[in-house]
Amino acid sequence: MTFPDIRTGCTVVLLLMCCSLFLGYLAASDHPAMGRDLENQYISSASTRILHSYGTETLSYFAVILTNNLFIACLFLFPVRMLVGRTVVLSPVLIVLLVGYNSLLIGAVMYLGVVRMGWEIALAAVLPHGILELSAMVIAAALGLTYACRSMQDENNRVREFGRYASAFIAVVVPLVVSAACIEVFVTRALIGTLG
Repeated sequence: MTFPDIRTGCTVVLLLMCCSLFLGYLAASDHPAMGRDLENQYISSASTRILHSYGTETLSYFAVILTNNLFIACLFLFPVRMLVGRTVVLSPVLIVLLVGYNSLLIGAVMYLGVVRMGWEIALAAVLPHGILELSAMVIAAALGLTYACRSMQDENNRVREFGRYASAFIAVVVPLVVSAACIEVFVTRALIGTLG
């Protein structure tokens, strides 16, 4: 089974993500109240609340991080498969909104982290695991976007095509998310502890 060509989808998602990250960072720097609102939305998310309730116990922390990130990655591809007929048109819109919103949130939280802790610690808190995690999200969103566009072109091949996209998701996205979660739990936390 060959993997689908998602280069165009990756380009679109990457451009959207970069623009949204920049806008989130800019919005938080120009409008501190908006930045705090975005940060509060991030803090009030279910995964963040679960993390705080379990504290720093490593295995629980890993499980929450991994589950949250796999869930978000799955949101990019699997709902597309459930939409049928003309509702498939909603898939690219939902994927763009999800990528844009999450990137906007990350940009704002990154700005606030830089202001509070400085560039060194803020980058140490994001870069070690963020490279793999954001790569996984770009690929997952590109898979979902490409599959949605292909589904709109040829409704009859949806089931057969989905296998290729799901296989690519399992072979590429899942290992990236698992690796990012390991790095976030074991490397990023230690690095922040050393710098902070």
